[in-house]
Parts: sequence; C-alpha cells; structure tokens
Amino acid sequence: MRTLIIMGPSGSGKSTHAELMMEFFKKVVLIDEWNGTDPLPDGALALTNAENIFCGSAQVMTIVLAKRLMFQAGLIPST
Repeated sequence: MRTLIIMGPSGSGKSTHAELMMEFFKKVVLIDEWNGTDPLPDGALALTNAENIFCGSAQVMTIVLAKRLMFQAGLIPST
C-alpha cells in the first residue's frame, strides 16, 4: 500500500481532517507532524508543514487538493 504525504501550512486543517483522510485515502498508519525526512512505513498517511521533504516513492498531495477531493465526495463542507 502506497504512502501518502499531505503538505500544508500550520492551521490548514491537516490534523483536523486526519481521521477522515485516513478512511478516505484508505491508509492504516497516521504520522502527524512528520519532519520531512524520517522513513515512512507503507500505507501511512503523513501530515507535514515541512517545505523540503524526502518522500521516496510516496504520493505527495497538498491539503487543498485533499480537502477538495473530500468535498467532491460529499464528506466535508466547502472551505
């Protein structure tokens, strides 16, 4: 299972929507406040505000896109 990294500034809703994102993106491990360099396990959802990250083969997405996808799926209100 591929790891997903959600990037966004502090206060953008990463932690607020963490549980919903875990379900929506079908991830099994949550790593909040990931520092951008520590190894990530397969199937993790890593939340970060780091600007320079090393992600290997992980998928990277902004919190703006993640929230847009969840909005389109009817899971969250428009923000």
